[in-house]
Amino acid sequence: ASELTETVSDGVYSYATTCNVSDLEIEDNNPVSFKFDLNDQAGNETYHLDYESTKISVIYQAPIELSETSIISSNDNDKYLAKDGNYITVEFETTHPVNIVSATVAGNDLTLKSRDNDKMHWSGTYLVTNNIVSDNGKINVKVEVGDDSGNDNVVLSSDDIMYYAPLTVSSATISTD
Repeated sequence: ASELTETVSDGVYSYATTCNVSDLEIEDNNPVSFKFDLNDQAGNETYHLDYESTKISVIYQAPIELSETSIISSNDNDKYLAKDGNYITVEFETTHPVNIVSATVAGNDLTLKSRDNDKMHWSGTYLVTNNIVSDNGKINVKVEVGDDSGNDNVVLSSDDIMYYAPLTVSSATISTD
């Protein structure tokens, strides 16, 4: 149900209404249609105001949901193992445009780009370098997204990829009998 409030300032009447969109069946990232008929006590002609005639665009954005999420390494042996020179690829999709609040790989900045600038299909790659984390350590990947509607931010996080530093030999002993 909607509520109509009236304010008067210097003889000018203003009206505002609110509507709880959770009570409506609107798909994410779609316009909220509306229709108002305004009339007065004197019987002036009714003024019709609606979405189609005004093209006032109010877009409903549901709480943020991530889908098609993928955080993998380019390692040939196992997508959850990484060595120097491998790439970590992060990909995800949303049902409406979002903004990247922060994105990191092992605490280092990760640049994410949206396909066709739609802000709904995101991907980014990060080059693994020596000592990104300690040898046999987990590489933490964290991405936080938000939207223009003020929905709660959502965090995509993983530490499924393990880093293997280059092999080194610190000492070797060769003996003969």
